Amino acid sequence: MSIKFCTYPIEPTAMEVASTDSLRTLPSSITTLKNTIQLLRDEKLFILNEKIHLEERAKLFSNVAV
Repeated sequence: MSIKFCTYPIEPTAMEVASTDSLRTLPSSITTLKNTIQLLRDEKLFILNEKIHLEERAKLFSNVAV
């Protein structure tokens, strides 16, 4: 029994190509995700500040109404 070696280049499968492309775009995907997280944090802080502001205004109006 003899062993035959492949002498021609083996083409990568579609999955291997997709994996390589995914790894290539991973750094920009991570950066995009970090930026999105920061935007969500900023939005959360804005909403919390608005809530506090509205609660303070509600207290003022309730004091005036009494």
